[in-house]
Amino acid sequence: RLVKAHSADGKYVYSTGKHPKEENFGRTAGIFNEAILKVQYAMNTVCIKCFSGMANAACAAIDSMDWDGVVGTIAGDDTIFVLCRSEREAQIFTVNLEKMLHA
Repeated sequence: RLVKAHSADGKYVYSTGKHPKEENFGRTAGIFNEAILKVQYAMNTVCIKCFSGMANAACAAIDSMDWDGVVGTIAGDDTIFVLCRSEREAQIFTVNLEKMLHA
């Protein structure tokens, strides 16, 4: 079964079902709420500040969601850098992550 849905850039795409972000929302929202302190972006890079020792878990959750526009991630002890394809994609990622934090 195919489903018509909006992509991050507003165009329609066909998908075979739920988007990975929707499938993992419950699990990852809990990890994000426990780990993340602050989210900011500069140009096409998002900087996520976490509680000490929590960045790897939050980064693994981000990777598992297969976000549109994300090229890659890297985590330290308390900081995650997310490299996006463009500044617009970084802004979209930041807004969506903040929505998950406040859900």
